[in-house]
Amino acid sequence: VNNFVNYLLKENMIIEWLTNKAVVNKVRKDKYIIQKEDVKHYSEVFNGIIESEIDINSVKSYCSNDAWKKINVVIKQKKKNITWVCPLCNSDIGADQNSILCDSCLVWHHMDCVKSKQNGKYWFCDTCKLKK
Repeated sequence: VNNFVNYLLKENMIIEWLTNKAVVNKVRKDKYIIQKEDVKHYSEVFNGIIESEIDINSVKSYCSNDAWKKINVVIKQKKKNITWVCPLCNSDIGADQNSILCDSCLVWHHMDCVKSKQNGKYWFCDTCKLKK
């Protein structure tokens, strides 16, 4: 049961990143099928959507064919035009800079800003640590 709840929460998060909370509620309560018009412009979609940990296919069954096509275009545009900004210093994270990804919120941080040496398999930013 717990794994199923986590799976649904992940699906909800992905749907919300691509659309909004109201669409998530309609999908869950009314068995609503996501429409092309519901899908945000790529610039409005959270950057974490392109991380390998995110299984975008998990939400395909909730989408119309046109919405799914648009989602795939949005993902391609996102990958092509990605700019990561460290939330601590509000500066771009360049490809040549040491950075670390929070395993909870999927936001990249400059290593220098977090002053952290990753100990172990997972790393969580201070914001996510406070939520736990």
